[in-house]
Amino acid sequence: MDLKPLLILLSENTRGHIVQSRGIRGRMQELADFETAEFDVPQLRGAARIKALKLLARRLPKAAPQGAERWLLRAGGKELLDRIAMLNPERRPLLFLSAGSTAAPYCLALAKRFNGKSCVVMTPSVLGTSPFDMAVVPKHDGRRGDNVLVTLGAPNSISPELLESQRRELLSDYPPHQKDAWGILIGGDDLNYSIAPLWVNKVLPTLLDAAADANVDLYITTSRRTQAATEMAIAKLCGDTSVVRMLLLASQDSRNPVPGILGHCSRVFCTEDSVSMISEAVTAGVQTAVVTVGHHHGVKRLLQEVTEWLVDARLLSTKRLWGVPRFNRMIEDFENQNYLCQITPRNLNDDLRHFLERPLDGMNGFNEAEKAARWILDRWLP
Repeated sequence: MDLKPLLILLSENTRGHIVQSRGIRGRMQELADFETAEFDVPQLRGAARIKALKLLARRLPKAAPQGAERWLLRAGGKELLDRIAMLNPERRPLLFLSAGSTAAPYCLALAKRFNGKSCVVMTPSVLGTSPFDMAVVPKHDGRRGDNVLVTLGAPNSISPELLESQRRELLSDYPPHQKDAWGILIGGDDLNYSIAPLWVNKVLPTLLDAAADANVDLYITTSRRTQAATEMAIAKLCGDTSVVRMLLLASQDSRNPVPGILGHCSRVFCTEDSVSMISEAVTAGVQTAVVTVGHHHGVKRLLQEVTEWLVDARLLSTKRLWGVPRFNRMIEDFENQNYLCQITPRNLNDDLRHFLERPLDGMNGFNEAEKAARWILDRWLP
């Protein structure tokens, strides 16, 4: 009996990356019949990580199957090789799917070793997109090519079924007091952005007052990247008002309430640092506001601005953008297509008023995971 095609998802255990790759895989499973397996890639540290993923991985694009296997053995991939070999990969169409720069070299090497196809989600920092059979990348990455599918924002797992099931679960734990509700999704610090207690004390009181005036419940959550001091400031403000129906601090609760919030709330406020949350909100068809946060300053930020100037002057390609300017392009692309609007703390009241005047009509047909799924299947199982 012929074996079914096999999709192997490679995970680096980053939540946003898992959401993207599993979202695409889930849509593919709705459209075609194949088997699937999921494996974690090795978590290398220190010098071993730099050597394997930053230096030796550069040889993979030109490597033969034997060379790919040697790289995998040096990069801690023996268990991966053994487990995949047990799945009879040579006897069926095989696809390796990964998201993120850590998993990408393993995706490419395994595809070469087992004569399968490779598909990467997001642009790998070292390898780029050219070595892969397929690459699903956001528009703001500026990548082009016959093997590239450009998406608006990040593919994700959001679907009507997920929104409804998570909405029911959310409301069983936090029953509503009002007919309508808003969500506030607060991210955290990274190499580009900072959400400090000062930002909380500037923005959150205005949102709390607006919710009270509108007679809506608030469902609020934070990120694992949120500063402890920032969470304390949020908790202090929310403890003084009954308008907050749920405050789920990521440092204290590992649950992911975002799909439930998107399923229940008519309006959502997302901080600008999280591409994943913004993309999920837009996919859900919720009226979405992106609230700007603090940016790190210094030489790095200056270089980002210089690069942006050179891109605007058409002296550099868009793919050279990095840091804040690159993510700003994504948000601007969403805004230009009327999927969201931006709110800035310096113009908070006027921006908020403009957002609340937007009609509560969903945006049907926006699902980048489904678009990616169809595109991949056409190239994997034509």
